[in-house]
This record gives sequence, C-alpha cells and structure tokens, in this order.
Amino acid sequence: MIDGRFQLASSQRALGRLSDALATYQGTLGVSAPAAHSGILVEIARVLVQQGELDLAAEHARQAQSDLPTETSLLLSEIAAAEGDLEGARQLAERALASESLPRAETLLLLGRLELAQNRPSEALVYLDQLSRRVTLGARQPVEGLEFERAQALARSGQSQAAVAAFEAEIAAFPSNPLPYAHLAVLAVTLGQAERVDPLLEAMVAEAPAPESYLLAAQTVERLGNSKEAERWRARAAAVAGR
Repeated sequence: MIDGRFQLASSQRALGRLSDALATYQGTLGVSAPAAHSGILVEIARVLVQQGELDLAAEHARQAQSDLPTETSLLLSEIAAAEGDLEGARQLAERALASESLPRAETLLLLGRLELAQNRPSEALVYLDQLSRRVTLGARQPVEGLEFERAQALARSGQSQAAVAAFEAEIAAFPSNPLPYAHLAVLAVTLGQAERVDPLLEAMVAEAPAPESYLLAAQTVERLGNSKEAERWRARAAAVAGR
C-alpha cells in the first residue's frame, strides 16, 4: 500500500501535478513506518523546491539529515543555489562528495554547475569530465545535462571544437531537450558556421514541438542579430500554441 502511494506521488510529480504529489507524499508520511519517514521527507522537500517554497523545503530536508546526510546535503545545496548563495551551495555539495566512496552522478553534476555559475569553467570540468569518463567507459548510463554543462565549460575555456562535440553528444542522447540546439547554434556562428543555425533550430522544434521551443528559436536568432527571422519564429510559436 505504501509503495503504491509512493509510486502514485512520483508519477504525479513527473506529470507536473505538484500539489497532488505533495498531498500524496504527505498522506504516505502519515501511514508509513518511522523508518521510511526520512525518505518521504526528502521527496516532500523536492516537491516544495519545485513549487518555490524554499524555506519550507529546507525545513523538511533538515528533518531527514541525520538519516540521509548525503541526500539532504545535496538538496540543501540546491536550495542555497536557488537562493543565490552559490558559495554556501558549493560547500554543502562538497560535504556530500566527501561522504561518498564513489561520487554520485548528481553530486558531480551539481558541483560542476555551481563552479560554472561562479564562472570557473576549469574547476567545473574537473567534476564534469570525471562523470563523462564514467559514462564513456560504460560505468553508467548517460546523464541528462552533463554534456550540455561540459559544452558550456569547454566553450568558456576556449575549447570550441570540444564544446561542439559535447553539445552534439547531449543532443544525440537527449534529443527532446531544446537548450543544447540553441546554444550550439550560437557557437556555430562564432565558428563561422552560420549555415548550421536553421537546421539546428528546425531539428529542435521537430524533437520538442512545444511553443516554448519556437520562442527559444526566436530568442536565439534575435541574439544573433536577425530580428526579421525572430518574428517568423514567434509567429510559428503562436500558431503552435493556437492548435
């Protein structure tokens, strides 16, 4: 019964029904054994983060800290980052890293993102490359967002061709995520490959045909100085939204 409720809450969360997921998790907490409480508290905290209730999320996470120190350190790190405390977030993520014999993918990815957010691409690559090597060696499945973050760090480090390869790897593994297409389109122009922009953006909206993808395409070409093309993409976004 408890497993069924937990699965229901997870499904509701995946579908974006956050209020329903929160109510289901809270109901599960009321009928579960005390040994399961910490895990449920962490899930409640994650939903609260998605809802923007950061203080309440941190309160729930701290209640589980003694039983699940690594999970709660990571979650509190994400909360600190969302609040703009990047240094505090990094310290919490490093605390989680120190507690792991084999660093978790989410720990390395979070640390990479935090270093990148503080404009330290070389430091970010220390974590991101470590995780990327594990994926390449087959030690784990591809991690969504990993090659995207690596690509940004590589581009900022002046390693443009390696950044292109990383963006392409992210697109190949997770084709429905529109962000790598848009970033790669901008990078392509800086490399004198403007002819790649239209195919990349068309591929993006084919894989992720939501209005938001069309608007991202508009923002991308506008950033590249093509306001007329941006208007065309906005018109396509409006047409898709009106279907």
